[in-house]
Amino acid sequence: PHRLGRTACCAAAGGKLDEFRNILGASYGVASVLHLADLFGPNVLPATVGAPPFSELEPAGQFAALAWVAAGGIAVAGTRLFPGLVGDLSLAFFALYEIWLVLAANSMYGDGAIQPIINVAAAQGVALAAYVYCTQLDRTAESN
Repeated sequence: PHRLGRTACCAAAGGKLDEFRNILGASYGVASVLHLADLFGPNVLPATVGAPPFSELEPAGQFAALAWVAAGGIAVAGTRLFPGLVGDLSLAFFALYEIWLVLAANSMYGDGAIQPIINVAAAQGVALAAYVYCTQLDRTAESN
């Protein structure tokens, strides 16, 4: 009975992976709003890799930072409007762009410290592990 209940729940809700996509998309969206506030405010996140305040960045750096913010909106839209492959690609874009941005900023402004790179890679690695886990839950539920 427990297995049937879980299968029915997952099927009705679109599965654990769909739930995860929505949660992660929303999280990336909220993070982007917070990143935007940080860019025009205390500059805490860019400062971790030695980047100057947003107003002092070159236009290419400003564009890269704003693209980072936009990636969160893309993740929200992708997971809501196009669940499945397009939504997954929007999540992957955010994750990979964030990793790239930390690497690029660290190489341009940083002191060579590896900790910011480890932090962003670990955070996105946890998201990837959760994605794989939810995929496995859905496959198990489908086979039961």
